[in-house]
Amino acid sequence: MPDIAPIGPSTGSTAGYTQRGSISPLDAPRPVSDRVDLSEHARHLERLRSLPDVRAEKVESIRESIERGTYDTPERMQAALRRLLDELTA
Repeated sequence: MPDIAPIGPSTGSTAGYTQRGSISPLDAPRPVSDRVDLSEHARHLERLRSLPDVRAEKVESIRESIERGTYDTPERMQAALRRLLDELTA
């Protein structure tokens, strides 16, 4: 079995560094660290995941009002548009 010498400060190893001329391992450039950048799409998805669950009873009640023609009023449309704009600009 071949002899394998340990790697460490006493062996003069510069593993992970680029050595130029007489630069010591302590002066060598440091390895690059990892970095994460979230896209705008990922931020929107995270915001959607944080929204509350759908209330099925309320959705059904509104659906029935729409079918009867009693839901679409100018006041409700203005309120809905105002809330939508508030959420989009927040």
